[in-house]
Amino acid sequence: MLLSHLFPGRYIRQGAEISCVIARSVAFVGRDDHRTDIVGTKIWDSPRGDNFKTIIEDDVWIGHGAIIIAGVRIGSGSIVAAGSLVVRDIPPCSIVGGNPAKVIKSRFSADDVIRHLAIVAPGKNRGC
Repeated sequence: MLLSHLFPGRYIRQGAEISCVIARSVAFVGRDDHRTDIVGTKIWDSPRGDNFKTIIEDDVWIGHGAIIIAGVRIGSGSIVAAGSLVVRDIPPCSIVGGNPAKVIKSRFSADDVIRHLAIVAPGKNRGC
């Protein structure tokens, strides 16, 4: 099943009401790597770093094989191209792609972004 490892309380915030399209082979990668700055400690034995919250807002489409690095926010109405590596926040209604993912264009003009979000998600409790 496509979101078989996403479940409320662990990855999805309680009360979230979102509709997203997440294609196959999308990876959500944590940033709780081993610390490498401790003299006298082997990498394997070092403590883990921080793990950051990732937020996927409503009406997002993430293409096949994209990699989402922990700590980013993907804004409502955005599209992530297949195979992209998302390492920083994505503004609402953006189309992004590449490695690292960059804004290719906005889906709408600035005024239409505001109108679109007001129509499709008025007062919606957003975010995973």
